[in-house]
Amino acid sequence: MKLPLAAACALAVSFLPVAHAQQRPFDAWLQDFRSSALAARISPAIVDAALTGLTPLEQVIERDLAEATGGDAYESRDAEAVSAVYEELGSFIGTEQVKSEVTAWPAGIAAGLLILAGVAAWRFGPRLS
Repeated sequence: MKLPLAAACALAVSFLPVAHAQQRPFDAWLQDFRSSALAARISPAIVDAALTGLTPLEQVIERDLAEATGGDAYESRDAEAVSAVYEELGSFIGTEQVKSEVTAWPAGIAAGLLILAGVAAWRFGPRLS
């Protein structure tokens, strides 16, 4: 029974439509897959044996979503793996330093205060005659 089941699964995979998790529910995909396998004349007993109790794997859905969006999926089981992921992400995610002028407004304020001090000194300071 193992060989027909493996052959049925291999044949069924050839009919496998791409099913992204965000496009349709797993149950709807599974029903279409079952129909395709039966239409390919795979024995209903083999189809039932292969597909009964089948559930989606979150890792597969995440990888599928990452592939569809041009990203990557990472799996971390411990702190070291998380650190390794962050190090790898650090090589992809960088910062861009943008140089901008920050001295213009303080210089303007200083110039204004200097003018104000000159006017005050002229107006209120002692006069030499």
